Amino acid sequence: MAEPAVGRRKPVVGWFAGRGLVLALCAVGGAIRFATLGQQSFWLDEAITGRLMRLGFWPMLREIPRSESTPPLYYILAWPWTRVFGVSEVGLRSLSALLGTLTIPLLYAAGARLFDRRAGLVAAGLGAFAPLLIWYSQEARAYALLVALCAAGLWAFAAALEPGAGRRALWLWAVAGALAVATHYFAVFLVGPELCWLLWKRGRGAAPVLAVPVVVGLALAPLAIHQRANGGAGFIAQTPVSTRLAQAVKQLGLGYDAPGATVFVVLGIGFGLAVLWLAWRRIDGPRRRAALAAGVLGGATLILPVILAVSGEDYLITRNLIVVWVPVALAVAVILAGSGRAGTVVLIGVCGLGLAATLGIDLDSRYQRDDWRGAAGVVPAGSLSVVVLTPSSGRLAFDYYVPDTQTIAPTGATVSSVEVIGLGARGVGAPVKAPPVPAQPLLLPGFGPPSESSHGTFSVVRYQATGPPALVTPTLLIPLALAVGGSAQMVTHGR
Repeated sequence: MAEPAVGRRKPVVGWFAGRGLVLALCAVGGAIRFATLGQQSFWLDEAITGRLMRLGFWPMLREIPRSESTPPLYYILAWPWTRVFGVSEVGLRSLSALLGTLTIPLLYAAGARLFDRRAGLVAAGLGAFAPLLIWYSQEARAYALLVALCAAGLWAFAAALEPGAGRRALWLWAVAGALAVATHYFAVFLVGPELCWLLWKRGRGAAPVLAVPVVVGLALAPLAIHQRANGGAGFIAQTPVSTRLAQAVKQLGLGYDAPGATVFVVLGIGFGLAVLWLAWRRIDGPRRRAALAAGVLGGATLILPVILAVSGEDYLITRNLIVVWVPVALAVAVILAGSGRAGTVVLIGVCGLGLAATLGIDLDSRYQRDDWRGAAGVVPAGSLSVVVLTPSSGRLAFDYYVPDTQTIAPTGATVSSVEVIGLGARGVGAPVKAPPVPAQPLLLPGFGPPSESSHGTFSVVRYQATGPPALVTPTLLIPLALAVGGSAQMVTHGR
C-alpha cells in the first residue's frame, strides 16, 4: 500500500494567498448554508431531535437509547446550543450550519497536509459546494458533526504519517477518531482502516494512543446493541442493496434529487471520467501515491459496510455512508490540483454543478424535505378537529408544530371539522407530488360535502360540521385515510 506523499512537496500557493482563498470559500460556503436555513420544514428525524432538545439534559440522555440509532455526542452538543439559539428550524439547524462551514477549512488543512496547499484549496472548494454536505449542514442531525470530525481526523492521520512526526499528531488523531465514533457508528469504517495503517507505519509503540477510539467504541457497544434491537433502521433493508449502493454513489457526488436530475447525472459521470483520465495521464508519481492513499481509505470505508449489508447487518444508506465523502474528495482534490488548467476546468464544473443542484432544491419545494410545517398550518384554529395524517409516521413531525394533539379514542370525538392530510410519496429521481384527492369524495354524517385543496407536496380534504360539532369515530375515518394513500394516524386537536 502506498504511503501518502506528505512532506514531499513544497507549498505551491503562498501562505497569505492560500488562507485568503480559504476564508473566501468559508464566507461563500457559510452564506449558502445559513441563507436558507429556515426555508424547509423539519422532517421526521429532525422533529425527533427537536423533541429531545425540549427535554431536560438527563431525561434527553435517557431517551436516546429508545428513540435514536446513533451515539449521543451530537445531542450532548446540541442541547446547550438550543438553550441559547432555541429549537426553531434556524436555531436548531444553525449548529449543523456552523459545523458544515468549519468543515471547509478542515478540508483545506487535510489536503494541504496530505500533499500541498493547492490540494487543500481544491478540497475546500469541493466541500464548500458539495450538495450532500450542504444538505446535511441544514439538517438537525449528527451528519455535519461527523463530516467535520472525519476531516479533522484525516488531517491528523496524514500528519502522523510524516517522517519524524511525534506523538502529538497521534493524540490528535485518537481524539478526533474517538469523537467521530461517539457521533456515528459508521465512523468506525474510516477510523478502523486509519488505525490499522498507523499501527503498520508507527509500530506497536503507538498502540496505547491509537487504542483510544477502540475503547470508546467498546464503551458504546451496549448502546449500539440496544438501539439495534429497537428496529429503527429496519426500513433500510426493504430496498435491494444493489439499488441503494447505486443511489449512494450518485448522491455522494451530486446530492439528493434536484430539478434536471438527468442532466446532472450525465454531467456528473462526465466529470468523474475526467478525474480518472487526469489521474492516469496528468499527475506525477508522488501525487498519484497521495491520491491513491486517500482513495484506498475511501474504498475501504465503502466496502466494509457493503460486506456487512450482504451478510445481514444492513444499514447501507447514503446518509450513513457520508463518511466516504471525505477521503474520496481528498483523493479527487490531489488529482485536480496537479492537473493544470484541465484540473481547474473540472473543479469549476464540479463546484458549479453542486451550486446549481442546491439552488434548484431551494427554488422548488417538490425536492425539499416533507412539509409538515405547512401541513400543520392548514389546520383551523379555535375549534376542535380530528386530523387524519398520511403517512402515519408523520405524527411525530406534526406534533412538533402542533404539540397539543391526542390520539383519537376508540369511542370517537365530537369535533367541528375533520382534516384529511396526505403527504406525497417520495421516489428516487422524481419530485414529490401531492397525492390525488378522491374522484368521488366520501361523506361523513353530520358534515357537509368536503372541500379539497392541493398544496404542492401535500393535499387536504376538509369536512366541516353543518351544525353543532358532530361525533366521528376511527371506524368512520379509516376509509378517508385509505383514499389519500394508506395507513394513517388519527389525532384530535384544538387550539
